[in-house]
Amino acid sequence: MNFTVKNTTFRSVLDIIYPCYCRGCGKFGEAFCLRCYNYNKALNPPFSRVLLPDFHKLFVCGLREGVLSDLVSEYKFHSRRQYAPVLASMMADLAFGLSSDMIIVPLPTIRRHIRSRGFDHIFLLCSELAQLTGFSVVPLLSRKRETVQVGKSSKIRRFQAREAFSLNLEAISGYFGRSSLSFSDFLKPILIVDDVWTTGASMKSASFILRSFGFQKVYGAVLAKNDGYEFS
Repeated sequence: MNFTVKNTTFRSVLDIIYPCYCRGCGKFGEAFCLRCYNYNKALNPPFSRVLLPDFHKLFVCGLREGVLSDLVSEYKFHSRRQYAPVLASMMADLAFGLSSDMIIVPLPTIRRHIRSRGFDHIFLLCSELAQLTGFSVVPLLSRKRETVQVGKSSKIRRFQAREAFSLNLEAISGYFGRSSLSFSDFLKPILIVDDVWTTGASMKSASFILRSFGFQKVYGAVLAKNDGYEFS
């Protein structure tokens, strides 16, 4: 159920039927105006961390608080697709300077959550990010277990994450044009994308699978992090 929503007539029609009001100040016509965008960035600044061996670098758009928390929650739990370009822009700001041959890997979403929302919110976010950066979106991972992690303890999250994902061999052979990859293929940088970092169990599990397969440069990006700036 992966698809891309582009800046086309379809989005223009949606803007007419469901007019946007800025989540920050209520201004008509924009989901999140530039003034509020910059204010949020100053108030809740993005940051990054080197988290070896899992990630060469993890990029975080901000802490899950204030208006950023509102945007993520509305997008994730209330199917507010109009926030996808806004959130992707925040992530694109962090991606500035990264290699142009970066491969964006969406963290696979549980299928029943996709059905409930009516769209795959992580894949849509990645598609918007690809339009802004020129990176390629390749679903190198697929869901193996449909376990829900919201509300679970960190121990249970880690246990569930170990078996949650598997390699999408079809996508790998489709993107690279062959099933047997060369050394140069494994040097292509990977950017795993998810919405919220709580314990990081899912992101770390995804990184482990891709690194075990042979990819040498794995990065991560999330919209928001729970519980402060520290990483366990």
